Amino acid sequence: ERVALPGLVTAISMLYPVGWANDPRRAVALAAGAFILVRRAAYEKIGGHGAVRSQLIEDINLARKIKASGARVHVRMTTDLVSTRMYEGLADLWEGLTKNAYAGMEYHPLKFWAGLVAALAVTVLPPVYLLACVTWLALRPQDRAAWAGLSLAGLVNLLVVATHLPAVRFLRLPAWHAFLLPVS
Repeated sequence: ERVALPGLVTAISMLYPVGWANDPRRAVALAAGAFILVRRAAYEKIGGHGAVRSQLIEDINLARKIKASGARVHVRMTTDLVSTRMYEGLADLWEGLTKNAYAGMEYHPLKFWAGLVAALAVTVLPPVYLLACVTWLALRPQDRAAWAGLSLAGLVNLLVVATHLPAVRFLRLPAWHAFLLPVS
């Protein structure tokens, strides 16, 4: 859970940037089902939860409808106001992720598979790229392409760590957890 959950926070923050969700000029909307505070008038205007009754990911779709109605949405990524534990272990986490993954891609197979391949390429495989380049360099130390590949693979891995670090900090985990995104 301590390894996997930060990856989920990183993915959600990349798909639904908080700054964009809070910007009334952008269509991006976000809400977390564990705790949503909404004005009664805005909630009733969209028809309440009845408006998203057929949606598996009702929290984000509720936020989308509220924002589309003209009401403001404000997301706070903080544990200072309210904190809750959504998953009690790996089984709960797996159930939550598998339940929401396909729905999060709006039930479009192409969107789902493209997202999965892209996610693997930029989050899981960077250490493999680095290892391949180190091996290539060990076999051909004079090859400039090997050095260029190693530099690029190193940069990609640093970017992955830098992208994951805010989620690790938010969850108050040790900084070295930022290196675990490929595992997450």
